[in-house]
Amino acid sequence: MAEIYAAEPEIVEAIKGQLQIGRIYFQVLDNGGEPFRVTLSQAGRGDKAQLNVEIQDNYPLDDEYAVRPGLFAGGSLSLVDVDQVWLGSGYDGRVLDDPEATIGNTALIVKGNEVMWVGSSVSVFQLQKGERIVNFVSTVGNSAVPYGYIETNLNYYGFYHFTCADGMIAKADLPDAPEDLDCWNESAKKAKPIPSLRIIIPRSD
Repeated sequence: MAEIYAAEPEIVEAIKGQLQIGRIYFQVLDNGGEPFRVTLSQAGRGDKAQLNVEIQDNYPLDDEYAVRPGLFAGGSLSLVDVDQVWLGSGYDGRVLDDPEATIGNTALIVKGNEVMWVGSSVSVFQLQKGERIVNFVSTVGNSAVPYGYIETNLNYYGFYHFTCADGMIAKADLPDAPEDLDCWNESAKKAKPIPSLRIIIPRSD
């Protein structure tokens, strides 16, 4: 069975329990919008259980924000037997509200060395040889904007709101805590393009 990660252990246990009886979905947030729905489902039981993911375009074809390319507009993308799912959750301290409403505000889906980030857009990149994800932070700020980063044993990866652009920073170049890596911080200038990044579904502007 694939691993599911979230900031709070009780959330993970609740998700695993729900998967025993049916599907569970999470609403991705983006500056007041809800561009995607991520649905998890389990096939099989015990050691042979598989975790499947469906990413659904949340904007109907007649919606003013539905500017998705190709056939994905108003459709979905399915991923079968993934290895890991990481779910963002929590507020960044500036907003006081129900934290449960933020679960799955963005999501990471990992299969092999390929990582798919579902946030304001859907992007895919490859981990380097020997690289593994050790943490994923995605807290929600004002106007329901997720600010997050991926931490691996080698690098930090930021997407859109967090670094003002998709980029990566080697841990060797950022010795301080990544909380200081912000769109408005000098540290963001150290970000470099992610070599293998492919944007599958761009952000709707």
